[in-house]
Amino acid sequence: MLVPVYADTSFLVSLYVQNTETLGARGMDILHVASALALKARRFVTADERQRELARLAGLDAP
Repeated sequence: MLVPVYADTSFLVSLYVQNTETLGARGMDILHVASALALKARRFVTADERQRELARLAGLDAP
């Protein structure tokens, strides 16, 4: 299912710049978290520790 998202995506750059070096976040980690933010998700569930930490830093509830 594709969901059209018409939003400012400048936060992608800021997630990348702020977290790639410190967390070792990869492009797909950032894309997944940014997608959750763009869709206004409150919770982010993943088995990937890097994604979980990135989601937490981005303000998502990531148990």
